[in-house]
Amino acid sequence: MDDKIEAWRHGLLRLVLQHARAYADNSDPAKTEAAYVAICDYLRTTPEGYRLVPVEPDDEQIRRALAVVNPSIYGHSLRDPRNGPNLSANVEKNIATMRKQYSAMLAASQESGT
Repeated sequence: MDDKIEAWRHGLLRLVLQHARAYADNSDPAKTEAAYVAICDYLRTTPEGYRLVPVEPDDEQIRRALAVVNPSIYGHSLRDPRNGPNLSANVEKNIATMRKQYSAMLAASQESGT
């Protein structure tokens, strides 16, 4: 596992252990709440150098990826209403392919642990 992810996990473990007594004791609701908030805030972070990405790409992500390959078609919009039926069918095919590629990249990164 990547050292940055491991460091993040150790940070979480330290935080949980630090606040475990507040959870176990539960006699002081303010301390219990503070512990809960601290842990939740930490869980909203990501390891250094990593980002959370959506499981499904949005249209803008698809457009930008396709614009790398063909900026004349996808430079400003994903679906141009002025496209004829042949180009529109090709655009939809490209969008579907890019969605599959995105899913494959995410699956590969999960399998490799990165």
